[in-house]
Amino acid sequence: MATKRNDPRVLLAGAMSSAAEVIGAVTEDQLDLPTPCSELDVRSLANHLLSAPPTVASLGRGDEYGAVAEVAVPFDQWRAHWADTAAEARAAWDDETLLGKVITLPWAELPGGAVLAQFTGEIVVHTWDLATATGQWAEWQPEVLELAFDSYKQGLPAEGREQFPVFKAVVPVPDDAPLIDQIVAWTGRQP
Repeated sequence: MATKRNDPRVLLAGAMSSAAEVIGAVTEDQLDLPTPCSELDVRSLANHLLSAPPTVASLGRGDEYGAVAEVAVPFDQWRAHWADTAAEARAAWDDETLLGKVITLPWAELPGGAVLAQFTGEIVVHTWDLATATGQWAEWQPEVLELAFDSYKQGLPAEGREQFPVFKAVVPVPDDAPLIDQIVAWTGRQP
């Protein structure tokens, strides 16, 4: 049985809460700014991030990965879209047995808990990207960052990144760097 401290559903909800704060603080004049994801501006990065909760909800309902297409959400609907789809994602994973159910993703077959950990990492990193691009700082629960980092270290090895072309080489940071810096450095970003 998952406890609150290690329940990936609770930790994903924490990541989504931090993301909601950052998404809600983006201003319309920032939409065309560059982001740490060199191929994405703020608008396109936010829309990519906005697709995470619907995908998580879809997987929790038993749909195949990719059943939910990424859509362009109008700027004035970002907050409401995030709130609604984050609630749907939480509801779709309400059944604890889903944490052990094997889910097929394009890159692996994983138990549901590991899938949620990967999406927690995805949301953390892209929230950091969005915050960095718009001059914000996200507040994180330490447990959320620990889950995200563990998931990245397990699913994205430091060596052999050529099989994951969207990720650059790990950026060296001191061992005592803040955990968010270690996470983004692991994904090839400069903290």
